[in-house]
Amino acid sequence: MLVANANGTIDYGSNGANGYARYGTWYSTAHTTTEYFYTGENPTQGDQIPAAGTATYVGKAIRNNTPNGTPVSNGTASVSFNVDFAAKTINGATEERTGFNKVSMTGNLSGGGFNGNATSGAAKGTFTGHFYGADAAELAGMATFSGDATQNIAFGAVKQ
Repeated sequence: MLVANANGTIDYGSNGANGYARYGTWYSTAHTTTEYFYTGENPTQGDQIPAAGTATYVGKAIRNNTPNGTPVSNGTASVSFNVDFAAKTINGATEERTGFNKVSMTGNLSGGGFNGNATSGAAKGTFTGHFYGADAAELAGMATFSGDATQNIAFGAVKQ
């Protein structure tokens, strides 16, 4: 359950009609702290991940930054991922638009999840996430940039 109180605000999204996964941000009322998260129901277990084939996932990424106590919201951007289940790889990117730098992600599948490296402009970071639903129907995760937290995102997408 997601709970917001007088100390902060939650912005979040969900994936499609099934909506197994949730992703989003929490930011403090003082606009000095932002946390990114993902969670979901019916997580896909490692032995339920397809052993062969490829899939494309399409969804949204969310970014809310609160640097230096000043509220800033970059809103959402489209995100897509290509997954090769046989090779156990995942590659994805957000769209680039005004106020939302493109985030590119390249990684590997592990169990029912995935992780790897992320870039956004000159910023380098990591991304992690999990599959949800039967046959990895959805995914959700987040990318974090320790050197530039204004590039952090949370994301979710549905298999096409």
